Amino acid sequence: TNNEDIDYNEQLLDWRDSASDYFILDSGKGSGKTFDWDLVDKEILNKPFFLAGGLNSENIASAIEEFNPFAVDLSSSVETDGFKDEEKIKEIIEIMENYR
Repeated sequence: TNNEDIDYNEQLLDWRDSASDYFILDSGKGSGKTFDWDLVDKEILNKPFFLAGGLNSENIASAIEEFNPFAVDLSSSVETDGFKDEEKIKEIIEIMENYR
């Protein structure tokens, strides 16, 4: 979650040294809010991780370019009126195909 009182880099160092295979960077609770990527030292991210939190067609390309995540988690950004929107999903897929 985005919280200035949390030392994300300390948590990431613990994760990096742990036996866990993956980590997820997320703004939390399906809020649709963009994760504050400036809170993270990208040099620590040396294992595969998932990126989530407010990713949409306007910021997915820059998020992938900046972080090179193993995977992304999309939910509310590809919905309309609480349902998955085929056009929004196609738009995101089209953008992401440039990063295969």
